[in-house]
Amino acid sequence: MKILNRNEVIWLLVTIIFILLIYFLIFGKEGFKSESTFDLNTYDTYLVISNIHFIFTLSILLFFGVYLVRSLNTKFKNLIVNIILMISTILLIITLMNIFPFIEIINEKKSGWTINPPLSVNDLKIEKKFEKNNIRILSYIIFIFQIFLVIFLVYLVFITRRNFRKTL
Repeated sequence: MKILNRNEVIWLLVTIIFILLIYFLIFGKEGFKSESTFDLNTYDTYLVISNIHFIFTLSILLFFGVYLVRSLNTKFKNLIVNIILMISTILLIITLMNIFPFIEIINEKKSGWTINPPLSVNDLKIEKKFEKNNIRILSYIIFIFQIFLVIFLVYLVFITRRNFRKTL
């Protein structure tokens, strides 16, 4: 059995070229410099992210999307597509685990406010107001998506092993 045929190499190269094209459309030619950064400003929090991390995350998402569609179209019968999908799923889980602390930082900044009165004041009511917190909902969605990805990865390994028992 041929492990890597011409069709798979073409799909891999087209996916990489598509990632670089999207990256170029977002950041232009300045985005390919090693010192270029992506700035995210939310209220009083200012996050500076290296573009290499952004392109890595974008690459993982696009590889996962392309190879998920390819696996579903072939009904998980292509070994190379399944292996690339497994690798991209593992990398996506790891990436989401690394993004999660940044979302929690933004969530803490947005969650509310507290007044700390001087110690000489006895009867001052301290109020804490909370805004509608969409960031907390986003963190729950990411957590549930990670659980879904782990379950999907186990299913993918099971299906791949069942379909290619003689090959592996």
